[in-house]
Amino acid sequence: MTRMSLGLLIALSTVLAIVSLGGCGKDERLAQFAREAADRQAAQNREMSRLNREVAQGTKRLVEADAQSRTELVALQQDLRADQTEVNRGRDRLEAERKEIAAQRNRDPVVANAIDGVGLIVACLVPLLFCWFLFRRVRAGSD
Repeated sequence: MTRMSLGLLIALSTVLAIVSLGGCGKDERLAQFAREAADRQAAQNREMSRLNREVAQGTKRLVEADAQSRTELVALQQDLRADQTEVNRGRDRLEAERKEIAAQRNRDPVVANAIDGVGLIVACLVPLLFCWFLFRRVRAGSD
């Protein structure tokens, strides 16, 4: 009960006690009025109690809904972190591949130049070897 309804109930009870002790038998209207006021106050008290229960139930549902939404939010944040982790892994793989391609681009010209150099040396040595071979044959034939 609220303080106001408790105070009103006490006041009405006091009025009823005074009226019944005072012996005002003639003035039944006052007693009837006091009874009606007490009945109205009791009805208001019942209504307030019902409203308080409804508020408590509504509050309970609100707290449950808030807890559920927080649980869902935590789950979504965990999913987001997992997605971010996967994106970071993909970015790291892409960066490693990019570095490998850059290293290959630096290596390829060196290898190509080496092949060109070896090819040039071979091209220069073949006529010399051919001449040396002819020279040996000619020398071997003159003996």
